[in-house]
Amino acid sequence: MSDFPSLIFITGKGGVGKTTVALSVCLALARKGRKVMYIEWGRNNASSAFWNRRVRPYERVRVQENIEAFRITPDKAMEEYVKIRLRSPLLYYPFLRSKVWKGFSQTMPALKESVILGKLWFMIYGEGQFSDVEVFVFDGPSTGVATGMIDVPYRMKEAFVVGPMRAEAQKLIDLLEAPGTVFWVVTYGEELAVEECLEFVEYIRPKQYRIIFNRYYTMDVNTHELGKLEGSLRERARGVIDYYSFRKKLIDHHLKRLQDFNPLIVPNVFHAFDMKEIVQWTSQTFEEERVWTG
Repeated sequence: MSDFPSLIFITGKGGVGKTTVALSVCLALARKGRKVMYIEWGRNNASSAFWNRRVRPYERVRVQENIEAFRITPDKAMEEYVKIRLRSPLLYYPFLRSKVWKGFSQTMPALKESVILGKLWFMIYGEGQFSDVEVFVFDGPSTGVATGMIDVPYRMKEAFVVGPMRAEAQKLIDLLEAPGTVFWVVTYGEELAVEECLEFVEYIRPKQYRIIFNRYYTMDVNTHELGKLEGSLRERARGVIDYYSFRKKLIDHHLKRLQDFNPLIVPNVFHAFDMKEIVQWTSQTFEEERVWTG
């Protein structure tokens, strides 16, 4: 098996930098010569903004050498899935309005989102349309939504003892547990972010995962230069240093909680660059061979 996964499912608490990590991974893999598909879901449209190329839902767009982008929306994924299974577009809306479907969907709140897994399965294992892609990078939802999305196939398998729905559920389970599927859980040095990360890891184990500790920074203070400052300027500089020293203690505390999970540490560069430079800079972290070989 290749040292590189075929699907990288990226999640984490909202605001931890999932999209930055996803885009950076795409750049790093592309530089290694891998053909990559960046997949975003819902209303997120980072690919259009980042690569300055319009990417419409369900449109495959080449955005850079070795990188393509693809957008999935839950509604479109559900429509596509039901039409394929019912084999008639005319039955789509009557089926979704039926009492059977409404009752079933209400028992599984993340059912619509879980259909996205079906689309990922088709892209990776389907009938050749995406066979030239080596790595699919899924810029996924937050950990709460991702947990519900992942949970649905297992609940479906329990609910349907036999039949096509059970077979569909098993396909999604096979995708989630495939040797080529790895979950990247992004976090940073704040209590809630680390708690959600640990809860998600506990939920998905023994599936393959990697924790990405984002926005880690070190204090590199030139006290000699600080001593040259005078008056209020020196006091303000000292205040900034004290603040960052305090923040670093908190960050180190939270990082220590994750040390048994061998997290990959991404340095903080958010204070210095715009989005494109942030992603370019961060991608250097993921170009190191140890990221992929362990």
